[in-house]
Amino acid sequence: MSKMKLSGKALVLQIDRYQLRVAKLICGAAVPQVQATHVVDLPEGTVEDGMIRDIETLVSILKNALEAPEFKHIHRAVILLCTSQVISDQTQVPNMSGARLEKVLTSNMDMYFPVDTSDYQMVHQVVGPAGDDMQTIQLWAVPKSMLQRYYLLANTCGLSVLAVDYMAHSLANATGTTFTAPLRKKEPKKKKNAVETAESHVSAGEPQGDTVLYMGAEKEHMVLSFAQEGQVRLQRVIQRSDWNTDMSEVLMSMEYYSASGTAGQMLGVMTGACSTDRSLPAEARDALGIQVSQAADGEWALCEAASRTELDFGIPAMNKATRGASINNGCQYGLVLAGGLVLVAVVGMTLGNKLSWSSSTNSLRSQANTLQTEATARMAEASSYQGYAENYQSYAGVYSQYSGDWDTVFDSLHTNNDNLSLMIRELEDVLPTTCTVKEIGISDHGVALVIHAPNKLEAASSIIALRDLEHAELEDVADLGAEEE
Repeated sequence: MSKMKLSGKALVLQIDRYQLRVAKLICGAAVPQVQATHVVDLPEGTVEDGMIRDIETLVSILKNALEAPEFKHIHRAVILLCTSQVISDQTQVPNMSGARLEKVLTSNMDMYFPVDTSDYQMVHQVVGPAGDDMQTIQLWAVPKSMLQRYYLLANTCGLSVLAVDYMAHSLANATGTTFTAPLRKKEPKKKKNAVETAESHVSAGEPQGDTVLYMGAEKEHMVLSFAQEGQVRLQRVIQRSDWNTDMSEVLMSMEYYSASGTAGQMLGVMTGACSTDRSLPAEARDALGIQVSQAADGEWALCEAASRTELDFGIPAMNKATRGASINNGCQYGLVLAGGLVLVAVVGMTLGNKLSWSSSTNSLRSQANTLQTEATARMAEASSYQGYAENYQSYAGVYSQYSGDWDTVFDSLHTNNDNLSLMIRELEDVLPTTCTVKEIGISDHGVALVIHAPNKLEAASSIIALRDLEHAELEDVADLGAEEE
């Protein structure tokens, strides 16, 4: 996919299970500088492995943070995804570029990732040539449900999302490494990175073939990035536990990397929000058996790197913010439930059909009464005759005709719309009292409803209630949006 260039002031939002971290930066700056920061602890259960679980609480916390004078007039944001749920892989495809490459990768996504590809957003970056007119591609797959919640969070708080970055990709940028193959024609100019090691283990003069293990230690996750000659060779995101368990996970990753046939000495660099603990390098050195140094100014390294990302892991179409938008600005959420209530008949014909049914019913009822009177009279007459068998046959014929006509009455009364009134009564019982059915229409396969709810919690309650209807079946929620009053 094509690279992008961010610019201007923006807020980088880094959210994990424990904290909301907000950093104000100038996007696209060669040497990003954090101008203001805010860190607030989150209640348990608000976020889990990058997935927002309690968006109402998080909206309230973020809005309070944005009230600070240094953030108040910033309306743009970069989201930094902190999660282990992003899948990555590399593949080789024939040489092609632009829209054609993206189309080929998207159409074959199920070959790269063993998931329901409709639930994931794929991001790619060209690594370099692979010989024989082939090229190597780095792929990532991001859960769309996760992205949707972050866009909703930012938009609800009046922020427009410039881009979404992923913490493993941010670590590569923060350390000055890249996924693309290094150019060997000339020595590149030295570039100042957001992460510089205290002992200068990573330098232009390090032996060719040595591997640097960058460890981005955040509160909930630890990002491992193995780089050789400035190129990322392997990455892994682990959810942190106690220190010994964390180091065991790192050791297993080191063994896996070494088993791939990579030679050379391995050096470690510690960075990230938790890297301010000066004892970590020594503890990591003892646990891993390699030299580990500590990055300078690594606390906000991932946020700084996210502010100059050239890849967008998000879906711009989900970004629907307008400046100053708010979840409590009088908007109502319209839920268009199209084709969801499977009723065979066309609702618009109900009134005309009802008049026809009433006329037919009255006529048939009159005939049924006449037949019943005649049958009763013949039964009385039959009792006074000796020919009981003949009288019984006459009675049976009359009764059979009467029964057939009465069946016709019931057949005429029965329609495919029998469940409509039951469904409407059921809607009155199960929908929240604050929700209103604004429109009832028809579609090719059923009935379409437009339901207005005062907030998204009530909207969600409405959807849940509709899934359990006894006299109808919810087939699809076609749209969920907000309307200005």
